[in-house]
Amino acid sequence: MEQSGYPVREYRVDLGPDTEPESILFAGSFNTVEEARQAARKIPTEVKITNPSKFPNWDAGPYVLDIVIVDPKTYQGKVVSAWSEKAWRASPLELARQHNAVVAINGGFFEYSMDDIGGVPTGISIVQGEWHHEPNNRLRNLYLENKDTGEVVLSIGTPPPPLPEFKWVSTDGSKKSVELDGIDRMPRDNELIAMRVTVADTAPISHFIPPHIILRQIGNDGHLAPDFFRSSSGPVLMATGAKQAILKEAIESGNPVELDLRVPSHPGLNGWYVSPILVENGQPAGALGYSRAPRTVIGADADGKIYLICVDGSELDLVQAGGPVGATENELVAIAQFLGLVNAANLDGGGRSTSMVVEGKVLSHDVKRHLQSPYDDDRRVGDAVLIIDDKP
Repeated sequence: MEQSGYPVREYRVDLGPDTEPESILFAGSFNTVEEARQAARKIPTEVKITNPSKFPNWDAGPYVLDIVIVDPKTYQGKVVSAWSEKAWRASPLELARQHNAVVAINGGFFEYSMDDIGGVPTGISIVQGEWHHEPNNRLRNLYLENKDTGEVVLSIGTPPPPLPEFKWVSTDGSKKSVELDGIDRMPRDNELIAMRVTVADTAPISHFIPPHIILRQIGNDGHLAPDFFRSSSGPVLMATGAKQAILKEAIESGNPVELDLRVPSHPGLNGWYVSPILVENGQPAGALGYSRAPRTVIGADADGKIYLICVDGSELDLVQAGGPVGATENELVAIAQFLGLVNAANLDGGGRSTSMVVEGKVLSHDVKRHLQSPYDDDRRVGDAVLIIDDKP
């Protein structure tokens, strides 16, 4: 390989205490697969064209790095969360069109399907000041709040705000309240769940209510309506197990009930479950991982600028395409430090979720067209991060 004009790098692989270590030789760095093929023909022995993402000292960066920076001091706009408000998912492109957003990327992690409801968030989800999904106390949260002053504040790891409370009057006239167990999903055992009517209308319960669930919708007058949905009314309440006694008592009393899914005093708050944290309060994360994949990142620098980052590529391990492309988690830390981010976190990514939309168009580079056929501009995710222009 050296005789062919390519500097050779050696990587030693330790296979264990009872096995001799092996060496892997790397030679050449190429912009395209075709360039690598042409180079391989010059070498009089068998070689493999690959992108060895499992090696920690692999020095090939991402194919494409797209960065959008929002400076609240000069830009009249907001950075918000958005979701489909239905029982199935929506693409960043679709959400950008719905909200007339200038930029969109995929957001937090989500469950592919849960009780026939697609796109249920894995952890916390707050959408423009309203709860969309309860937090998971074992997972990390990222918050972004649009202040009335125009400031956009990004924070990581702070305790979540309290969940909404369902308030009712018992049959003896006493006032009672209980915190919800979940929002916009189907209930598990012994839970009281609130679901927006737009989700309920498109979920399986719009046609069939499981016998183990008591279900009522809050009407405009605050009373609990029978088992059907009116789009102009309030959220639907579902109870299972011991929590059914709460709904039964509220129904029997015949008095109005109260439920507000908004976060008190924080109309501009948004929240996502993120993993891993890349930089927190100026401190970079330690060793994270070496797997290479397309990824999206959200972060903020010391001046309060918000960064949306999309690392382009595909996780499809195709030898003829040079293996997986994108960035490792460790490279994301380096990118965040290079950009001067004091807080940064990895959003949902991978070859089927990573997407950035700018002014109504999905950024699509040649590598996408090559590795995904056809390339899907409408790949659906649980939610998205949007930049919305507030200028008149």
